[in-house]
Amino acid sequence: MPSIFLMPSTPSDSTSRRRLLLYCASTLALLAGAGCKRSAPATCPASNLSSDELNVRTVLGYVDSSVDAAKTCAKCQQYVPADPCGSCKVVNGAIHPDGYCRAFVAL
Repeated sequence: MPSIFLMPSTPSDSTSRRRLLLYCASTLALLAGAGCKRSAPATCPASNLSSDELNVRTVLGYVDSSVDAAKTCAKCQQYVPADPCGSCKVVNGAIHPDGYCRAFVAL
């Protein structure tokens, strides 16, 4: 009686194993690639702004990170997207897509 562990492999068995390994490797590569997405920087510094422009940012309470995920600059009518930091029709300077200010108007 032949043992299952001593059975010789046939060409179709090795092809199936190779195909399985290829599918597994491809799936892992796709999952790894899907997990790697480009993200915005932690902050978008406001450089070369006048004191009046900085004051507008302060008065409107602009922050680089909104506390409400439904109210972010990227979801505002005033936001002008760009990579990585956009701009705003109301607030001058670089605007973080995850930011927020009191001039928020939902899309």
